[in-house]
Amino acid sequence: MKIVPQKFKYRQVRDRIVKSIIERKLEEGSVLPSEAELCSQLQVSRNTVRKALDLLVEDGTLSKRP
Repeated sequence: MKIVPQKFKYRQVRDRIVKSIIERKLEEGSVLPSEAELCSQLQVSRNTVRKALDLLVEDGTLSKRP
C-alpha cells in the first residue's frame, strides 16, 4: 500500500486561487474577495488564507496594494 501525503491546506488554497487565475475567473488587476469571504467560500481559517496569499505575493503571482 502506498501512502500519498496530503497537501497542507494553505497550499490547496493557493492552488485554487492560481487555478482561478489560469481559468480567467480572476482577471489581472482585479481585487480578490476579502479574507473573510475567502474563508467562508473555501471553508478554511483566516490564518490559512493569509499564508496562501503571502506565498502568492512572495512568488510574484499577486501583489498587495496599500
